Formats: sequence, structure tokens, C-alpha cells
Amino acid sequence: MVCSNNECNEKIICSGTAYVDIYDSKQDSEGHIEDLYQTYYKPLFFYPTINIFNIPKDTPEEVKENILKSFNTFFQIMNHRLILFV
Repeated sequence: MVCSNNECNEKIICSGTAYVDIYDSKQDSEGHIEDLYQTYYKPLFFYPTINIFNIPKDTPEEVKENILKSFNTFFQIMNHRLILFV
């Protein structure tokens, strides 16, 4: 992937899981039922790490380092609650 911020354009690698599931069905003019599918993504890891929020510039360096480390595990911790679909 590539960062959507035009000033950044950094390349990012993501790993996780994905699955396809039926999200709806529709009937065509001849009465045949067609299932509609959606792909769901559960990201676990990004490299380089995605900053979840901006850290204020006056944040002490030790605190900043710990916040940046926490971004590494954010998606692993949130995985059971975070599902992206395309």
C-alpha cells in the first residue's frame, strides 16, 4: 500500500487475515437468487507502524518513545473489534 497523504507517499506493508462472506441476496428477472459477497479484512500488523494519532511536539522523549511502541500493537489488540471491508 501507499500512504494517501500526497506529502508522504510512504510505502506500507500490511499483514493479517481476510475472508469473504455473503452480505445480501437478490433475485433476477427470471427468479434466480444471486448471493452478493463482501471481502472483509482484519489487519494485524503494519510496517512501518501507522501512527494512530499525532503526538504533540512538546511531549517528553521517553513518553513519545512509549507511545510509538504502543502503535505497534494497536491493531493486534483491536483485531477482534476492527474489520475493514472493501
